[in-house]
Amino acid sequence: MKKGRSAQQGLQDTRPTRPQIYLTPPHIDEDEHRLMDEVLRSNWIAPAGPHLELFEDMLSLYHLGRRVMLLNSGTAAIHLALKAIGIVEGDYVLCSDFTFSATANPIIYERGVPVFVDAEPDSWGMDPRLLDQAIRSLDNKPAAIIVVHAYGMPAKIKEIMIVARKYGIPVIEDAAECLGSQIDGTPCGLEGDYGVLSFNGNKIVTTGGGGALIFKDKSKYDEMHTMASQGHTTGDYRYASLGYNYRMSNVAAGLGIAQFRKLTEKVEKKRSIYERYASLLGSLDRIRMQYETSGAYSNRWLSNVIINLPPAKIIRLVRALQEEGIEARPIWRPLHLQSIYPKSLYKGGEIGLDLHEHGISLPSGTSLTDEDQSRVIDQVLHFVKG
Repeated sequence: MKKGRSAQQGLQDTRPTRPQIYLTPPHIDEDEHRLMDEVLRSNWIAPAGPHLELFEDMLSLYHLGRRVMLLNSGTAAIHLALKAIGIVEGDYVLCSDFTFSATANPIIYERGVPVFVDAEPDSWGMDPRLLDQAIRSLDNKPAAIIVVHAYGMPAKIKEIMIVARKYGIPVIEDAAECLGSQIDGTPCGLEGDYGVLSFNGNKIVTTGGGGALIFKDKSKYDEMHTMASQGHTTGDYRYASLGYNYRMSNVAAGLGIAQFRKLTEKVEKKRSIYERYASLLGSLDRIRMQYETSGAYSNRWLSNVIINLPPAKIIRLVRALQEEGIEARPIWRPLHLQSIYPKSLYKGGEIGLDLHEHGISLPSGTSLTDEDQSRVIDQVLHFVKG
């Protein structure tokens, strides 16, 4: 063998020989292509346009007539909700601990103090009992509560709302991952004072990047609409307030319309993927799934498994899957353990930490084929039984 060839050959040998299976990639077909062509030909690009208005109307109808404002991210929606509530520097904001950082970052934007509350083991959402304890432990009344529906699974939001009303604290319902999920037949995002959606590239309905804010109090809509548009209200460059460049473009909304029209079939596909994982993996003694609680209907945005193996082996399993061309990820690391929130407080035990150390998110995209899912299942079974 010629000098230098062995190293190159070695690299080639480690590359997956079969197509990559991604965690939850966008699923685009001819419907999206046709509507995007229509949007571009109309020359309504940005900042607004008829497709933006139509998408907002569609989302409003779906969410029982609530006012909906389309924005460029779910993070922007949480930030505007906090602005609408009026939090100021030093205010406590109670927040789900078991979540992605985008939920908590806007608290820091406004110089608030996060108080992270651990998950409960059923839905993986904020524990209502710990929430009550956290409120009573603070020296000042919190300004807001941000509760997350984890991985598309409805949290125990009705119990959380009872606690919130007891103390008179407004609630932001982070439903970023659960468009299509329901609680007692009602879409998620409607129990709280504000609801948040995300249309990021990995979400069940995507606009490439985007989000929405759902208003229970319509009187706040105009104020937040101005703030999301750089504080600009007139055509002669007069600014009503300091604002942000947070609005979604008409082009992104056009993609969202095509995606949203297929929400029902997307949810059905996600749920069928979960059911197959549950059937073939959940029967093992070492594996448990994220089961639906009473009254909850999950869109199964991501299918997760909790495996009774040491944390180091969970990491090796993720790497083993990646080496086979299968994208898998550990479940979220709780936020109170993150160094970017040094002044945060925490209430709870180790439910979120246990989920993180033993949990894996498996490929769950709506374009996932049975053959590809079988590849994933076979690799997990081989590792767990090996």
